[in-house]
Amino acid sequence: MSVGELVKEINKAVLTVEEYRILNQLVVRHIKARKKAEALKNSTLLKEGDVVRVMHDKLAGLTGKITKIKRTKCDIEFASQGFHYTVPMNLVRLL
Repeated sequence: MSVGELVKEINKAVLTVEEYRILNQLVVRHIKARKKAEALKNSTLLKEGDVVRVMHDKLAGLTGKITKIKRTKCDIEFASQGFHYTVPMNLVRLL
């Protein structure tokens, strides 16, 4: 089912506020589960010293080096810019 079809079905449905809350909770759970799965997948691929790119508007086009890996986040040093960030692993891509 496509997003457009889902939107049409939701707009057609006559739901109570509580039912909309349940639907919202379901969507949020799916988003969190997908992000966590991607972070876990990345955590097996990444190691300290890897050169990576962060997929975020604030850090667009910058590459950095992983200095520390945590459970769901990693510390990245951007030596050319002279700063560090702690970034969720689902936003990190190997070069």
